[in-house]
Formats: sequence, structure tokens, C-alpha cells
Amino acid sequence: MSYRRLSSYVGRFWWLVGVMVVFAIGVVVSKLTAVYQLAAFFSGVFLEKTMADPLQSALLLLISATSWAVSHYVMLVASNTLAIRVLASLRQDVYEKVLILPIGYFKAKRTGDIISRLTNDIQVVEIFLMNVLIELMVQPMTVVAIILMMVVKQPLLTLYFFSVVPVLGIVLGIVGKFVEQASQKVQKHISDVTSGIQETLYGMDVIKGFAVEEVMRDRFRRSNMGYLSSLIREVRIRFLSTPVAEWFGSLGIIIILVIGGFMVRSGQVTSGDIVFFLLLATVLSEPLSLSSTVFTTLRKLSPALARIYEVLDYEVVDEATLPAIGKVEGRIVCESVSFGYTEERMVLQGVSLDIAPKETIAIVGLSGSGKTTLVSLMAGFYKPTEGKVLIDGKDLSLYSGKSYRSQLGIVTQEPILFSGTIRENIALSCPEASFEEIVAAAKIAHAHHFIERLPQGYDTLLGDKGAQLSGGERQRVVLARAILRRPKVLILDEATSALDAESETAIQEAMENILGQQTTIIIAHKLATIMHADRIVVLHEGKIVEVGKHTELLASGGMYARLFQMQTVVE
Repeated sequence: MSYRRLSSYVGRFWWLVGVMVVFAIGVVVSKLTAVYQLAAFFSGVFLEKTMADPLQSALLLLISATSWAVSHYVMLVASNTLAIRVLASLRQDVYEKVLILPIGYFKAKRTGDIISRLTNDIQVVEIFLMNVLIELMVQPMTVVAIILMMVVKQPLLTLYFFSVVPVLGIVLGIVGKFVEQASQKVQKHISDVTSGIQETLYGMDVIKGFAVEEVMRDRFRRSNMGYLSSLIREVRIRFLSTPVAEWFGSLGIIIILVIGGFMVRSGQVTSGDIVFFLLLATVLSEPLSLSSTVFTTLRKLSPALARIYEVLDYEVVDEATLPAIGKVEGRIVCESVSFGYTEERMVLQGVSLDIAPKETIAIVGLSGSGKTTLVSLMAGFYKPTEGKVLIDGKDLSLYSGKSYRSQLGIVTQEPILFSGTIRENIALSCPEASFEEIVAAAKIAHAHHFIERLPQGYDTLLGDKGAQLSGGERQRVVLARAILRRPKVLILDEATSALDAESETAIQEAMENILGQQTTIIIAHKLATIMHADRIVVLHEGKIVEVGKHTELLASGGMYARLFQMQTVVE
């Protein structure tokens, strides 16, 4: 199944396949023509001494060699061009599938594992397409042609020569099975190594901050040594096939020499026939030797394709089949919503909430109470296990989540910035926005003044995750990105919890500039930042336990009052 699906990618570029086939035939014909002429030349000049004009045969040999060189060059260019195009298509399909995978997929998989499928597994496919596919085309044609020539020339000697093939096939089959098993372990271990590198680069501040370099070094060493051992074992098994195939090929030539010697002495064949047969057997040794490489590469290809297709085949709701939700006004209603990431543990239980358009709602609670999960459901990242999330009276699960989120703005606790300029990062939410609109959004987010002070201003290139900006500056750029979209629903997920006092004040002022212009949902850790919300929702163990204004909740003396008092005492 995996090979058949890969062939569908190859079939997209049928004209390149056609060029490969035509010139592969040219390679085989030129090579075997040269063998025939060489055998005739050697026998006629050196053994039987019957050739009248050696120069004519030499010229024919030169023509055959030239034909082979030209055909070989065109064939290689066509095959590698095909490989490049197929890999680009496959990589693009995997990347596009990753973009539409649900958030839950990334929660269940390690980032390094996904990266490994996009890089290491596709590299296995690249090796196959670059080095093996053309051999699968040329070598079988060569073998068939040589066998036909051998059978025509001397059927009995051909039978003796190929008596070793069944044994060779059995041996290569056994080796190939072990190669496939070893390759699966290699791919798993390289995934661990990739994950370790990715996590280290992502968490370098924590590693340095806690001085746990030795711990991380030991952890990576274990992963790296696991990969090393599995790779060495795979190499030992894989390269066993090549000398085995060559040994059997040598055995076949020895058989020709011994049996052919007796046949020449008995007058059944001439010395020229044996020379011709030996030259054919020598040429045949190449496909026999390559057969082991081809066979083991195919064994490695199978698990790599399986891992790639696991991503491509992951079932997702086809957004194209769902209707667009239309223009959103911003009313969000949760009707008895329950949700759990696993069946064993429900994070939310029977949550009901009605949020009016342009209302500002703050959601608070202890860690693990379900705040982020509830907001993720409102954003359409997950579907409720029970109940409904309604947007303007429409069940969100029945509509295209993309059409809804295109009217959504989200600012998370960790500011996510991409490579490129500040202007490009802000414009990500609205690519068609003018520069004036980008600047206006930056001003609302209190980002314009520090951007202008940068050497290239809005055209300043950001490093990895915007590392050259401070945390507050990054957060203000992200807030400007959300503001630029002019969303109907704005979600602020603890957007100020990790900032210093000055940055927090700037972000707070920016938020006050936009509150009331759209439905705003704020997840807050610092309760002093949401005192002016229209309503505050208190979650505890997945249930709403209180709803009201700041003053009302303080007066009631419930959980919110206790949380507020604890923070006030700490501060």
C-alpha cells in the first residue's frame, strides 16, 4: 500500500518517467551492444584471429560508449528531477496536513517526533528516489536482456550459472527482514534525538537558570547512544547483503569457468562463446550487487512511509464540507458543556455561560480549574464531549472552525513571533493591511514608540521567537497583531502574567483602549487586572462556582474574595 501511494506521487510527473524509461532502454541497449562488440573484438583479434579490420570494431565500440554516456546522463538528470519534484510535493502535502491537524494532535505528540517525520523520514524517501528508483528501472531490464542473450547463446551454461539465484533470494529476504526491524528502531531513536535538541533549544533559559546542564547532557547522551547503537546494528545488517550478493555472483562466474572449460575441451562451445558468456556474467554482477542495496533500501522505505502516511491519514473534519459561519456578532453561549482530554478525566463539567456581544468577561480560578480548556472550546480548537458551544446561536461544531477563527484574535501568555520583520509579524493576522493600519494597531498596543527607536523600525528583522526584544515588547507586538484584525471576539490568555510592572501597565492601558469594541474573554492570574470587566467567572474543578462584577464577588465573600485577598496580602 505504501509503495502504491508513493507511485501516485511519481505518476504526477509522468513525462519525466517517460524520459527515464526511454533513456534507460538506451543505457541497457548501449551497454549490451558494447559487450557483444567487445566479445567479438577480443575473440576475433586475440583468440581466433579472424577479424580483418579491428579499427571498424573499435569505432563501433566508441559509438556504443558515447551512446551509453549520453543516455546515462539524460536518464540521471530526469530521475533526479523527478525525485526533487516528488519530494517537494510530498513535503508540501505533509506540511499542509500538519496545518489542519487539530490542536489535540500536537498535545499528544512530541514536537521532535513531528519534525522527524518531516525531515528524517522524508530523507529516507529522498535516498530511495535519488539512488534506487532508477536502478529499479535499469537493472531489471539489464537482467532480462542478459538472460535472453545467455539462453540464446548457451541454455545449459545459463542454467548452471543461475542455480545460485534461489539461494541468494532466500538470504536477501532474511537480511531484508532484519533491516526493516532495525530501521524502525533507528527512526524511533532519531525522533528521540530530534525531540531532545528541540526541547533544549526551546528551554535554554530554564536549563541555564537551574544550572542543570549536566542533567540535560546525560539525558541527551542516553538518547544519542540509543540512536548510535540502533544505527550501528542497522548498518551491520544492511551492509551484509552487498558482499553476500557479490559472493554469489563470483560463485556463478566460477561455475561458468569450470563447466565452460569442460565444454570447450569437449568441443561443445568455442573459447569466444565462453568469453562472451563471462563478459555478460560480469555485467550481470552489477545488478546482482545492487539488488542487495535496492532490497534493503526498500525495507527501510516501508517504515518511513508508514510514519509519513500516519500524519497524512490522520482523520480530521474536512473544513471544505462544513458551511462558513458567516459574519460573527460575538455572542457566545456554552450549554451544559463538559469536556475531557481523556475519557477517564473530565476537565469541564456542565459549564453553562452566556456572553453578550462586546461584553468583557474575565475567567479566573486556581491552576487546573479548566480556564484555558474552556477558552479553547470557545475558540473552536476542541469539540465538547457533551453539550454545545453556540456562536450567535449557531452550533460551532457544525460550521467551519477556520471561518470562525478568521474573525478571532488571540493573545497567549507566551508571545509567539515568527522569523521576518516586525511589520510582517503584525500583518500576519491581516496580510492585506496597509502600513498605516499596521502603525495604528501598534500605537493602540503601545508598541509604536519602541519600534520606531529600532535601527530599521518596522522593517527590523526578528531573531528566533523575537529573542532580541524584551518580553513586554514581544507581547505588545503580538497584541498589535490581534488588534490589526479588528476581531469580533478577542481572547487574552494570561497576556500580562509574566511581565514586569512597567510592561504590564503598558499592556493594561492598551487593553483598556480596545475593551468594549468586541467580545473580550480574559483569562487572568492577577485579579487586579480584571477589576473593570463586565463580569467575572470563577471556575473551580471544572465547574462555574461564581459569576458577577468585582465588587459583587468581593461582597459575597466566596472563592473570588478569598483569591483576591490572598493576592493582596502577598503583594
